[in-house]
Amino acid sequence: MRAWPTIDLTLVPVRGGSGVRRFVRARDEIHGDAAYPCWIPPLPVLERDVLSPRHPFYREADRALFLAMRGGRVVGRIAAIHNRAHNRVHGDRTGFFGFFETIRDDAVAVALLGAARAWLAERGLTRMRGPVSPSQNYECGCLVEGHDLPNQFFTPWNPPWYGELLESGGLCGVQDLVATEVPADHRLTELPERFRRIAQRARDRGVRFVGATPFSLPRFTSTLLALYNEAWADTWGFVPLSRAEMVHMALVAPLFVPGYLAFIAVDGNEPVGFLLLLPDYNQVLGGEPGRRRLPGAALRMLRRRQRITAVRAILLGVRPTYRGSSLLPLLLHEAHLRLKERGLDGCEASWLLAGGGLHRAMTAMGRDAIKRWRIYEGDVTA
Repeated sequence: MRAWPTIDLTLVPVRGGSGVRRFVRARDEIHGDAAYPCWIPPLPVLERDVLSPRHPFYREADRALFLAMRGGRVVGRIAAIHNRAHNRVHGDRTGFFGFFETIRDDAVAVALLGAARAWLAERGLTRMRGPVSPSQNYECGCLVEGHDLPNQFFTPWNPPWYGELLESGGLCGVQDLVATEVPADHRLTELPERFRRIAQRARDRGVRFVGATPFSLPRFTSTLLALYNEAWADTWGFVPLSRAEMVHMALVAPLFVPGYLAFIAVDGNEPVGFLLLLPDYNQVLGGEPGRRRLPGAALRMLRRRQRITAVRAILLGVRPTYRGSSLLPLLLHEAHLRLKERGLDGCEASWLLAGGGLHRAMTAMGRDAIKRWRIYEGDVTA
């Protein structure tokens, strides 16, 4: 691979394990001492994991990593991603970019996007979409609303001007994702009576819950995979999660998910829905680089878990034949009861496809969007 010089910039491809570590550390170098009180960056160990070529996502994908250098300092980074599974499912030639970080400089953003475009063009791709890191089944979107709210665990945060930089690089917004929340100042007050009655109808019909404790999640892999892929099959841009990816997630889950936050809805003997909630570990991690490194970060997450006051609905699935039934209210009502029992303040549901069925359902329950992420797209040849 060659480097792309742009004015006083040099775009340098990075490779190997040491390159991945350098790419991950670059996030802190890029932002330096910038004051972003609402931003808690991801744990470096988790970012290295999803960037590793050994991660099961890359069994049907390739990626290249680039750093933007100026005067010996890292001022930006980007990943170019060729997701062959996406192109097979959707029958197009779309490439992706992700893990995007930059200083506030149009030239840096344009150069980073240019490097990603050139790499994707070499592979015969005609469109570029992002940020997705590395797909819509993981972290995705550029935050365009809600910068005054802290990011929850496993969700991205970026400065408000990122969208302007992406547009200066020739990209346009194509899809929004939103987060809704039961506000903390409501203290998970009682749900409307109508809502409880709808949930009770599902209980009366015999729908019950099976607990998927963290250490039993690997046993439920096939069930969760089938429900997740079936539930989201007709969603914009969706690519089915592979079994290897689900197994990988299930093996990591015991580190993060308490047993009472994972459950499957069963109608008779048929699994028909599931909900997986994740404590907001960002509340106890902090944003300083030294506080996010292992083993200290892991110990802090475990020891201070009881201090966490909010959770995130990270995975939810309802079998298509049960849409429009009382199953979704039942799942949400069950989550409400479990969180209230433990004195938790609220739950963020993210991401929801803006205007999609779940977003409309949450809006009907009076849960307005509190955050909005945008996915951008443009021609590779721009």
